Amino acid sequence: MCLNHFARIDRIGAGDRNQGEASVFAAAELLKGMAVTDDQAATRVARKYGLEVHGTVWLLARACRNGKQTVVGAGSLVDALRDTGMRLPMTGAEFGTWIAERGLM
Repeated sequence: MCLNHFARIDRIGAGDRNQGEASVFAAAELLKGMAVTDDQAATRVARKYGLEVHGTVWLLARACRNGKQTVVGAGSLVDALRDTGMRLPMTGAEFGTWIAERGLM
């Protein structure tokens, strides 16, 4: 990875806390790809600098839309993630309705 890209860590804040997001953003920028993070502050910074960035729910919805995952399977993943303490805006049972209402399916 090019040090120039990683050096832009100051965009999202200094310190060890933001190195994960900085690494993901540097790789996305270097490879002209998309970043996935659920950190809202980091997402705002990434979009400000022109990176395409999405969250876990979007990624699961896209997998369903592309036939790579079922809505039920993605719902199970949502529940498993919530069981680890991840904050998501819906339960697994609500996943299908939630993404449909927001045009993600």
